[in-house]
Amino acid sequence: MKARVTWYNFADAFKACGRESQFSRPALMVLFDHLEDLEDQSGTEIELDVVGLCCDFAEYDSALDAARAYGYEFTPGDPDSVPLEWLQERTTVLTVPHQFNVVIQNF
Repeated sequence: MKARVTWYNFADAFKACGRESQFSRPALMVLFDHLEDLEDQSGTEIELDVVGLCCDFAEYDSALDAARAYGYEFTPGDPDSVPLEWLQERTTVLTVPHQFNVVIQNF
């Protein structure tokens, strides 16, 4: 049995699992939109697995923080776009509009 998951169902599922602080609200919205886009592009429904999503994705305060967590070595003078490009070559990166935060698929 399947049910359509709306944004509100999605956010409530994180709360029900005690994972409401795993992502900021804007980051959770970006993740929801990403998963809906994946479903539309692939034609395959995605099962809502809150714990699995928390294992597969992580939010960072910036692309630089995320890249450093995975071994990127910042060189003073590098443009701000370099860590983001470095991440994009390795994994899925979701940018949070009007913020510096990023959500990445863990790799």
